[in-house]
Amino acid sequence: MIVQDFNHKYSLLGKVALVTGASSGIGNTIAKQLNLQGASLILQGRKFKEKIHSSESIEHNYIECDLLDESEFSNFQKLILEFIPDIIVLNANPRVETNRINRLSTSSYENLNTSFKFLLPILHKILETQRKRKFGRWIGISSIHSKLGAKGRALYMMQKKLLESFCTSIAIEESKYGITSNLIQVGFVVTESILKNYSQNEIERYSKMNLIGREGTEEEIASLVSYLTTQQASFITGAKIPVTGGYELGWAVSREGEV
Repeated sequence: MIVQDFNHKYSLLGKVALVTGASSGIGNTIAKQLNLQGASLILQGRKFKEKIHSSESIEHNYIECDLLDESEFSNFQKLILEFIPDIIVLNANPRVETNRINRLSTSSYENLNTSFKFLLPILHKILETQRKRKFGRWIGISSIHSKLGAKGRALYMMQKKLLESFCTSIAIEESKYGITSNLIQVGFVVTESILKNYSQNEIERYSKMNLIGREGTEEEIASLVSYLTTQQASFITGAKIPVTGGYELGWAVSREGEV
C-alpha cells in the first residue's frame, strides 16, 4: 500500500518534461529519472550517444542543437510549441571562457549568453498553457559557485546568476497560478566531464572539501529534481537548494578534510 501510494504521488504519467543538456552527465541522469516516473520527454543535447528506453505508450523527442547558436533554435522551438512541457529543467551549461577577470576582453563579455535564450520568444505561450493547466515546474540547475565565487570563473558565475534570476522571476510572477520555480545549487559532482578534465588527485582533493567528505553523484541531483516535479512539492517555490555535502560551510572543515 505504501509502495503504491509512493508511486502514485511521484508519477508523471501524462506530463511532458523538457530537459536541456540531456545528452550526458547530470542532465542525462535527470532525464532517465523522469522517464522512470512516466513523463514524455523533450531532450536537448549536442549529441546523443544512445536513446532512453521507454514503454511503447510514452514518446520521447530528441533534438541535437547548440543553445548558443540562434540559427539552430527554430526546430527546437517548434517542437516545444507542439508539445508544451509541464516541466522544464534548465541544465545546459554553455561553454564560456575561463580566465581571471582582469584578463577578459570586451569580446569575452559579448559572447556571454544564456542557456535559456531559446525560450524567450515562446515563453509567453508556455506560461499561458501552464496557467490553464494550473501546473508548471521550472527547475534550474545552478552551481554553488554562483554563491561563493571561484577564481577564473567570472563568466561562468554570470551565466549561473542569469539563470538564477530568470527562475526566481518565474517563481515571483507565476507561483499563484500553480507554477513553481526552484534552483538547485550543485556542489562537486563527479561526472563524465569531471573524469575527463580532472586528475584523480584533484578529484580526491575536491571531494573532501565539504562536511560529508565525498563527491556527490548525478543520482542525488536527479532525486531532488524528481521530487520538485511532483504535486507533493507544490508549496516549494523560489528556493535555492544546495546539494553540496555542506561545501558552503567549508570553514568547518580542517585542511585534512575532517571536521
